[in-house]
Amino acid sequence: MLTMQTDEFLDAVKKNESPRIRQLLEAQPSLANARDKDGVSAVFLALYRGNKQAAQEIGSRKPDLDVFEAAALGILS
Repeated sequence: MLTMQTDEFLDAVKKNESPRIRQLLEAQPSLANARDKDGVSAVFLALYRGNKQAAQEIGSRKPDLDVFEAAALGILS
């Protein structure tokens, strides 16, 4: 189940609110692992909305990027 802070974070990602995304990640870095109710990662939510900067910010705080997230962010190794 999603927490209120997770909901707020995912909402900021969906709205391309980069300053709010950074603020929430600084307060709680584990939000980088958030997924929406359909299982879509925050990295992909940002990319789907054309916000590569936010996707990179989220990805940089996520120690366990999966192969698809890494490829989408251009991380090859």
